[in-house]
Amino acid sequence: MERELAKSFMDELTSAGTHMNRLHELIHTHISGDELQKEFRRSLGEVMGAVAVLQLYIANIYPDLDPDKK
Repeated sequence: MERELAKSFMDELTSAGTHMNRLHELIHTHISGDELQKEFRRSLGEVMGAVAVLQLYIANIYPDLDPDKK
């Protein structure tokens, strides 16, 4: 993967993280019912995990793009 593509991916993945944080807030605030809220949180957690895997993959190739080290 070329560095510019990796940077574009990392930028988009970081942006997605911001949106997922907002989704977490919406779930916590507006989804009633323990089971439904649990299912929404579980599903969102799976998506967040997938984003983290992609970020780690890119950070291993280009450590300077790691958002946690900026």
